Amino acid sequence: MQLLFLIPPGLGILLIAGLMTIPFYFFNQYLQQKIKPRESGKKLLLYFIIVIATIFLYITAGIYVIIAVAKYLQ
Repeated sequence: MQLLFLIPPGLGILLIAGLMTIPFYFFNQYLQQKIKPRESGKKLLLYFIIVIATIFLYITAGIYVIIAVAKYLQ
């Protein structure tokens, strides 16, 4: 935990955001394999709806994590 105190606050936020992109990348690859949005317009619409909903949930969770870490460090 001592390492967290050595990271500047702005860099810590970028680090959390950067680490959050990795699972979303693999989730996106999984969605593209399962839904196959290039086959039809309905599948493309379904893909967009799922991705947009997931992005909102993921951003909410990310903000919660950033706030929790900031409170923990103070």
